[in-house]
Amino acid sequence: MPFNSSCTQVPLLLPEELRDEVLCGAAEIIVERGSRNRCFLHVYSEEERRAKIEDIADRDDVVRQAHEKRLSELRWARDVLWADSRVRRFVRYADPILWPAFDSLSKVVNVVHQLIFCEDGDNTAVLKRARDVATASDILRREARLPGLHPLRETTLKGKATLYDVQRRRKRSREAWAATMPSVLLRVDEEEVDSVAWIAEVKQVAYTVSDVLQLQLATTPLTRLVELLSQPQNSLACGASVPSVSAVRRQWRGLLDKHRQWAEYHSLFADVEEACRGWGASEACVARDVHTALKSGSSVQLRTGVHASVLQRVKLYLLLSTRPRKLDSVAAAEQAAFAALCPAQSWAECVEEGLVRIVTLPPTGRTPARFDALVRQLFLSPALCDVPFAQCCTMSEACRINADLQVLHVSSTFNPFVVVHGSRVSNGFAGDASCFRSLEHDRDRLVTERTHAQLRQGLQETPSRGTTGSAAGRRCCSRCRGRHRG
Repeated sequence: MPFNSSCTQVPLLLPEELRDEVLCGAAEIIVERGSRNRCFLHVYSEEERRAKIEDIADRDDVVRQAHEKRLSELRWARDVLWADSRVRRFVRYADPILWPAFDSLSKVVNVVHQLIFCEDGDNTAVLKRARDVATASDILRREARLPGLHPLRETTLKGKATLYDVQRRRKRSREAWAATMPSVLLRVDEEEVDSVAWIAEVKQVAYTVSDVLQLQLATTPLTRLVELLSQPQNSLACGASVPSVSAVRRQWRGLLDKHRQWAEYHSLFADVEEACRGWGASEACVARDVHTALKSGSSVQLRTGVHASVLQRVKLYLLLSTRPRKLDSVAAAEQAAFAALCPAQSWAECVEEGLVRIVTLPPTGRTPARFDALVRQLFLSPALCDVPFAQCCTMSEACRINADLQVLHVSSTFNPFVVVHGSRVSNGFAGDASCFRSLEHDRDRLVTERTHAQLRQGLQETPSRGTTGSAAGRRCCSRCRGRHRG
């Protein structure tokens, strides 16, 4: 049953989790014209809510108030969780863009919720904190699941359903020509429905990096991302003319080709897990660099829950060895010699950040051409694959650590890689795993201690009850013996 006009009224069936979004005016129905003629229920994301609030001048508008209420709830939920030091240690940063996906976050929140009940103190305060944490988790679950487009499927119905009549309408924007949309609904009980209705299906989205790269991205974020991946002398920031949309998309296709060509060595676009594995860096270091990119404006939101942060890898230390070795085989004396030659950071810091690689030299020694190719594979961004090597980076002279180990410093001022992350990206930030294990250990320990305490208390109470029962039994027997004698 197609929607032929803006006045078409049909029954709309909603799952409970979508009902409140629709009834408060914080969602809209989108009709796709054309041969497919599809319909979607659009639930606003956090960014879309902010934009909609700015678009509605009337502070008393019910739709504006609905968006403000949702944003207020979201801020409150994040503040509640961030206020708990245990959650704070796990997520590391206050910026929710860097928080793990809800599935990972909820595991920690559940453990923290259990730990709160194990705390001593005022029961009322403990219960309130536990209730606040649970409510905050529900709000974040809603934000993780609902924003976006949910398909409306045509279905056949029989019988009666609860319908809502439109009582008030409002303009979608300030322009005089703007279409109107329902803003206040009134429930109509036991209204007879047609034989055809539309049912909303909650569609949960999780993107891999490959999925993201196949999306039809909007021009504005795509232009910014291409600019961040272009060498400074070629970027818009240096006064170059603004490229056309076709030029931007042509550059984008070129970057995707380079990403695929160099995937054997390292990817231009990677999720958090792949970035950690490919660079040999810890998640905490990648999170720190992404946080820096967010603050410096080097991050772009591509879709709801999908961000692309451009990180610059500016240095790498190559340990040139005459025999095959691994990083964990570097002795303490060799680490000390490395630190003396490269004093900016300690050996442990360099290893954690993925700044050290061991290269086994061939028996004939290193040749410039082969070594330049190796540096490209280990260090340089695929975005620079067609730029002459000398313009990409500089290399220091090799300094000897001992008889069979040398260190060489490679540096670059522009060497961009993209980390794709967000609440709807697979293999995103997982949080501090050691913190989570510690919290689980604390929970299990407290539960065990309380269980043992209850068992000890029960054992202490049992003898007294047994003694009382035995005395009563003896009294009963004496009375019985008296009756028998009588």
